[in-house]
Amino acid sequence: MSQRTFDERAETLVPDPALVSRSLWVWGLLAGTIAWSSGCDSSPRAPLLRNSPVYHSESEGFRFRVPEGWSQSANSVLPAGDLPGDIFLTRYQVKTTEGGASMQIICRNDLAAEQLEEHWSGPAFGVKTWKVAESLQNVKAGPVPGERIVYSGLLGGKTIMKHVTCLHKNKRLYSFVGLYWQNDPFAREQVERALDSLIW
Repeated sequence: MSQRTFDERAETLVPDPALVSRSLWVWGLLAGTIAWSSGCDSSPRAPLLRNSPVYHSESEGFRFRVPEGWSQSANSVLPAGDLPGDIFLTRYQVKTTEGGASMQIICRNDLAAEQLEEHWSGPAFGVKTWKVAESLQNVKAGPVPGERIVYSGLLGGKTIMKHVTCLHKNKRLYSFVGLYWQNDPFAREQVERALDSLIW
């Protein structure tokens, strides 16, 4: 097995602009690198990164417990009203014996459940084609309804898993996207544990 870290193999999990929708690439990049002006209501703002044990989004009204050892690598505050595509809200990463993992929250205007599988099967995170590994199942985060789909894809010759939990609230879709190597079940367990702690 290669000794390269997960971040190196997945290009720190920032999507390849040639393989992902332009809006997700642009907003994800900016959320991780630029502090937006607080006077602009139509763009996300990037507050300071914080490695606290609990992630809390005051603007979106939810919080969850961050798995031990995970560090925040991107953070933003979403604008009010309609969103111009997929926008990163936050991202966490961790190094593991298997190479590492990440979890990001990506927001957009709401989609119907029947649209989710196609929406998340498109090219993203350096993977050209995502295949459904576990079909859509209904889930809940407290009172908030949602769906979960697990995909697999090839990255650098290895199988990577994309664990997507989509929650619908206030006419927005909040997608909690976990990325981890197929041979790293502990990373999946940590992603699901964080989701189980979610409070709105």
